[in-house]
Amino acid sequence: MLADPMFLTVLSGAMSTTQAGDSSLLRVVDLSPGKTVRVAANSLELGGRTTLTINHSESGENKGQITDRAAIRLDVRKDTPENGSVVAQATLTVSSPRVGFSATEVREIVRYLVGMLFTNCDTGGVDMNNLTRILQGEP
Repeated sequence: MLADPMFLTVLSGAMSTTQAGDSSLLRVVDLSPGKTVRVAANSLELGGRTTLTINHSESGENKGQITDRAAIRLDVRKDTPENGSVVAQATLTVSSPRVGFSATEVREIVRYLVGMLFTNCDTGGVDMNNLTRILQGEP
């Protein structure tokens, strides 16, 4: 099992990480088979209740091959005067067939994806330019 409590870290320049502070401590509140739920004791800088959920399952996307799937989701829930409770979330799903790819190769795929999101496609520098543009609807 991952550490409990776990620190939530944020990416900063040059793809290094910084700890978000005591409010980023996520503690296990549910340890069900195939699912772990962690909740932050305090709200993050985003101002809402933060929940990290990790689900493990098998999928059938590779016919004839068992494929392990991990879905990692971060939810932030806010109460607004206009709409009541609203949630924003981001999910990273990783599917890995048990044969054909090593754990190292799958980690590299994730690194490339995260790297692309935090690279400025115009300058090659590290920022959230690509992610921002994708979230704004660019294809």
